[in-house]
This record gives sequence, structure tokens and C-alpha cells, in this order.
Amino acid sequence: MRTNLLSGPGVFTQPGYSGTEEGGDREEVDFCSVLNRNLPDDIRVTAWAAAPRQDFSARFDCESRSYHYYFPRGNLDVERMEVAGSKLVGGHDFRNLCKMDVNNGVVSFVRRVDSVRVDVIDWENENGRDECEQSGYDICRLTIKSKAFLWHQIRCIVAVLFMIGEGLEEADVIDQLLDIETNPCRPAYSMASDLPLNLYRTEYTGLDWHRGAGTPVNSELTIKTLQKLWTEHAVKAAIIRGKLWELEAGDERKMLAQTEGLLFRRREKSYTKLMDLPRCPSLEDKIKTIAKKRKIELPTAEAAGEEDGDE
Repeated sequence: MRTNLLSGPGVFTQPGYSGTEEGGDREEVDFCSVLNRNLPDDIRVTAWAAAPRQDFSARFDCESRSYHYYFPRGNLDVERMEVAGSKLVGGHDFRNLCKMDVNNGVVSFVRRVDSVRVDVIDWENENGRDECEQSGYDICRLTIKSKAFLWHQIRCIVAVLFMIGEGLEEADVIDQLLDIETNPCRPAYSMASDLPLNLYRTEYTGLDWHRGAGTPVNSELTIKTLQKLWTEHAVKAAIIRGKLWELEAGDERKMLAQTEGLLFRRREKSYTKLMDLPRCPSLEDKIKTIAKKRKIELPTAEAAGEEDGDE
């Protein structure tokens, strides 16, 4: 990326550069403003940092990543999901909770999850509802933190946590999925939707962040842009919610299907337990298939690469 500075952190010259430009004090490019003018309204840049060295990688030098996954409570037991999520913390082989990307040479699926939390972040108190009364429209959030994630790992985790929250599975199904000696092949279940998945925070060491949106003009513009976006979605949600209140008031059935739109589960007359589903090919079978096509050599587990994102 271009800079106005001739020297300093993050300034790296090209081979053959003579440094003959005019001297004097220069102000750095207002990267946040420049980028925000060219980005859609739902993507805002609020800070930037100079790369500490020329080979710095935003991907591989990241020390931790935190993802949020938002969902309505619906008929989910959030406490059961929290208990099940705690079983994911620590170092495990997550091959049964991701999509194996063997084509790109990833053959080790051991990752360390630092923390998992499931909480309710939006209590609705409209229509005189008691503050402690639960609603299927409460917005909940899964927060999961790790140094690196596997391909579609979080969406697979959410799908299984939803099964547990619905009471379709017990929390110990997590233990079974993490036991690759007993269960080396992933059950063929569907992932949760990518719509609510949000890369919330990345952490680095040695970066000096410049809060470009911290100036009055930039901060005001960013806040107004996001407020406008919130208003558009909140108004649409309020219109739909108003109609739902009217319909639900005249219906004795208590339908809690808010989370169905986040799942791609097949409709079945009777539920098939997760561990009874057909199995995907094992890691070893996938490696052999790819090796026969001469796309990769037969690798060892130690030759694994890291995947740094769920999507």
C-alpha cells in the first residue's frame, strides 16, 4: 500500500530507490477515510497499523482470533449449549467438526481452542414481558477464540451445538466426535449458515494502531453510516415482528422455529441420531485418493499446515 512517508515503521523501499524525493515533514495517508470511501456501507475501517517488517503476514502472524456467531434463542437450551461448548476447550483433533481440506495439503486437524462462551445478549422487554422471561426472539451469541481455525470449523460446531440445544443430542456427543480413535470418520451432517458468522477480533504483538475513525469527522461519519444501516434492518425486523405478535396472539400453538433458517438439515419424519448418520471418507482414504491423482505426496501428520479462518 502506498505511503506518504519516506521513512519510519512500515516504510519499505523498492530495489533501486534513490531517496531523491523532496524532504520535509509529510502527513501519512488517512487510510481509514480513503478505504471507507471505496467500501460498501456494511464494511468500515476504524484503525490501521504499519507492518513491523516486510515479511509480516496478517494471517500467519496473528496470535489469536475471536469469532462471534449470532442466533435467536428459538427452542434452544442455551445452558446445555454452554456446557457442551466447554468440552471443546483445549487441544483436540477437530476432523469431525470441520470440512477436511486435504486437497490443499492440510492433513493435521489438531487445534487448540482457548475459550467458548454462549450467552444471551438481547433481552426484549416489550409488551410488558418480565425481564427474566425467556423469548424465542432473544438474540444469543457464541464466542469462540483460538489461534487458528480449520475450514468451516465454527459452522460445524454451531450445527452440533444446535442439535444439543434442541435436545436432539446429549452434550457427550462432543466427546464422541473428538474421539477420533473410535470415530475416525465424520458423520455426514450439514453445517450451520454462514450468515451470522463474524470475525470479531484478531490480536497481534508489536503493532501500533492508529485510530483513524477517532478523529471527530471520521468518527461521526462512521457512526452515522452504521446507524443508518442499523435503522434499515431494525425497521424491517420491527415490521415483521409486529405481524408475528398479531399471528401468535391468535394461535394457541407455541411455535419456536426461529433457528430453522440457519440450518440446512434435511426434513425427516423421525430424527436420526448424529452418530448413526452415514459417514464421510476417513482422512486416510482422502489422502490415498488425492495421492493417486498425484496432486500431493503422502504426507505425515507433522507436515500439516494451518488454516486461519472458518470461511
